[in-house]
Parts: sequence; structure tokens; C-alpha cells
Amino acid sequence: VAEAGKISVKNYEGETLNVYDIAGRIVETVTVPSDNFTFDVNLSSGVYVVKVANKVVKIRLLKFFFIGFTGCDV
Repeated sequence: VAEAGKISVKNYEGETLNVYDIAGRIVETVTVPSDNFTFDVNLSSGVYVVKVANKVVKIRLLKFFFIGFTGCDV
């Protein structure tokens, strides 16, 4: 699962997780330390391929930013 700059995986403890850009280059590698693991991905928004064990999925990574407003009564 990928959302808000994070990738979550379940039931892959000890496996290597690779994130590839659309050109096929590895841009992130991590060994999954637990069966329920979420980590922050320091990548630009875009389309990536995630491979862990024999599972391969395409994800769209989105980065969300909060912009504060002043002078508004809410």
C-alpha cells in the first residue's frame, strides 16, 4: 500500500523490498524488519514499481503538503 509518501507491507519480514523508477533503476532498497512494516519514502511524486519477494506492484506515490492560511475565521 502506498499513500502520502509511505509504503506499507505485511507478511514479508526478512525480505528485501526494492522500489524502481519507470526507467527500471532501483531508487530505494530496504530489508523488511517486521510483518507489519511502514516506511517513509524520500522520493518525488510519480509512478514506481515495488518488488518484494515474488510480488511486484505498480504504485503511484503522492506527497501531500499542508499549506497554512492566515486571516480566515473557521
